[in-house]
Amino acid sequence: MKRWKPRKERDLRRTRDNALAWVAALSLSALSQAADVAVDSDKDGIADAIDNCVKHSNPIQLDADADGFGNRCDADFNNSGRVDKQDRQFLLTRLESRDPLTDLDEDGVTTKADLELLDRLMEQPPGPRGFTVNDSFRLAPPPMTQPQLFALNEPRENGSNAALITDFRDVEGLKDVVPINFGGQTIALNDLGILPDLKAGDGQFSAFLNFDFKAQQSVEHLFEKRLAEFEANTIQLFSGRSVSDLREFKPIPHDINPEPIKLPDGTVLRPFIPDFDFTLTLPIAHDATRSLMVNDLNVVADPSRTFDPCDVDGDGSLGNVNGAWSFKRLMTEMANTSNTGITAQEFTHNWILNWMSTQTVNTFDILPKAAMANFFDGWDGVNPSTLDMNNLPFRLLAIVNRIDLSSTNPYGSSGEPGEIRFVFGLVDTDSPSCTSGNTGATRAMTVIFEYGDVSSLCTAVKSRANQWLDLSTLAVGSPAYNDALQTITDDVTLANAVPGKPNGSALNQLRTNEIALGFPWQLREFRIDAGSASLASDTLKQTPDPAQFRSASLTTKDYMETEGDAISCESHTVPLTFAGDPFLGASADYGFGTIWTAHPTTNVVPGSGFCTEMPAAGTPTATGTVRHKLSLNTCDDCHAGETQTPFTHVSPNSAPATLSGFLTGTMVPDPVGEPVTREFDDLARRGQILEDLAVKSCRSGVFTPTPFDPIVHFPPIEPEFDFRAPEFDPERVDFSRLQQRSNAVH
Repeated sequence: MKRWKPRKERDLRRTRDNALAWVAALSLSALSQAADVAVDSDKDGIADAIDNCVKHSNPIQLDADADGFGNRCDADFNNSGRVDKQDRQFLLTRLESRDPLTDLDEDGVTTKADLELLDRLMEQPPGPRGFTVNDSFRLAPPPMTQPQLFALNEPRENGSNAALITDFRDVEGLKDVVPINFGGQTIALNDLGILPDLKAGDGQFSAFLNFDFKAQQSVEHLFEKRLAEFEANTIQLFSGRSVSDLREFKPIPHDINPEPIKLPDGTVLRPFIPDFDFTLTLPIAHDATRSLMVNDLNVVADPSRTFDPCDVDGDGSLGNVNGAWSFKRLMTEMANTSNTGITAQEFTHNWILNWMSTQTVNTFDILPKAAMANFFDGWDGVNPSTLDMNNLPFRLLAIVNRIDLSSTNPYGSSGEPGEIRFVFGLVDTDSPSCTSGNTGATRAMTVIFEYGDVSSLCTAVKSRANQWLDLSTLAVGSPAYNDALQTITDDVTLANAVPGKPNGSALNQLRTNEIALGFPWQLREFRIDAGSASLASDTLKQTPDPAQFRSASLTTKDYMETEGDAISCESHTVPLTFAGDPFLGASADYGFGTIWTAHPTTNVVPGSGFCTEMPAAGTPTATGTVRHKLSLNTCDDCHAGETQTPFTHVSPNSAPATLSGFLTGTMVPDPVGEPVTREFDDLARRGQILEDLAVKSCRSGVFTPTPFDPIVHFPPIEPEFDFRAPEFDPERVDFSRLQQRSNAVH
């Protein structure tokens, strides 16, 4: 007869047995997870869970386009979804170059070996990788709390010489692997216990990487040297694009002193703290006329690189019609005949045709300005072959560094690399004044080629920033200076600079600003249309249709009240439609002193994300701030009443070109009568950003979202994680970086 134990004893034994079974199952699960974590399918020393190419050995984890797929398994250069013949043709153009995009075998040079690897990947999609990439992080990034760099006592087997350790304090809902791109290398920050992570699930994420410590120390040393040379001891604080204060420059010391860390495998991590990463803003220690806004005649009238059919500068030479910076050469490179089949004549002819007939963009009509034809001798308006490409009526006025527009994004490839711009002025070759040294043939029209730089990776942006700064060490217009400047510009102007964009051109947009073709002043914008491979009329970014919405419009009132917080921070993007109707304009007719005005009943109520404006003098109302910021960011009023600019920031009617007060410094009373005065000094704002980008490291808040980053507090989309944000402190953030790097700015 079976003997039963007392119920209490039986229940206790059952509980004990269940607990032992649970512990055993947990141990097996942990062992299984540890085994899974340790799997390295391609034997490259990178565990599958943090490997950006799990089936192809790539120990360096190079990822030049920052899409989370390593170069070794991603030859889809044009982002079509599969490797195709166009990708192969692009790689052929990069043979023997050091272009990181086409370096599939991670040896630093594109060779036939890379071509062979591409052929094996033909018709395949990128990947696979061992982790997921959350695309929403590109717009709503989780902030890192004090990411810390460490130098290894000796390199890893794959060459890694550094470690990055961070946490995402007050962020909930992240996975155990958070991949970022750190200067062209995938860094899969993990909390799985994969070295250098010491404990799985403790909220601290880490990864090994390659970091050029000597280069970082070098740029800091050069900055200190330039500080002394330029006696740079003050910084300007900006509220958006207006100056709010002038302060003495004092580097902020860091308050973290981590101890060295010894890993279980014997590797020692020694902390490396860049000198200026914790300083909010760095002063200008360079010459803006050499590194930001280049309008010196020895550059823009370089006879070997530019062409001026009237010799306005008076050097006795028309220049080189095929020179690297000539209007013809830039149009020829954009046409990219070998890829598109369209000739430079056809490309330029098609652009001029935009003025010959009504263009309709976003339902808004742009009326013809047929006087454009008068400046192209012999052109019949029908046959491209009648267009004389060797006598195009434009001269170079300035080459402009707009690296301040750059924004690196460690969470993907959505960052912006900044722009390099060429500003041309119209001349009338039929004018009797079209003679050497005579400005009488110049006409009131500028044409601006606005090229996106080729990479938004942190290391690429830093390298470009330092290239611009290096120009300040050379005599402007000297052979060495012009050679160095062309080295920069060739990266964006030459054909196939960016294979994934229309025509393979780096051009973002081309803009015109003129009254030479008939009253009134008019702004237009053009982009290369992928279908026609030609420049087509496009919307004017950040500019609602002025004819309907500029003057006390009820629709504009609704937009200002609805988007007041975003407009106050200049993080808004004017949409194609608003309230169900077309809103973004196609062109802008404007006059001297033009401004955008608010409807009398407009009442902006600040929300939690409102950016309080701090002008040079006075205190604006919330409605006044939003009206000003909306107006300032439109194409028309940035060139008119809001900045008291007489139509152009770079004058086409002088040699050298005169720059506007908005660029060089001016005080402007509020144009609608609020008791406020704003100070603009945009070259200074751009110059400080240039210094920050050049000097601060890729772990700094300039490149990596932090808990005090405005985009973390005010993301344009709902984040896919929970964040208990600290109280926002605008004193700890320079909003101008967010504002100017998130919008299409003029």
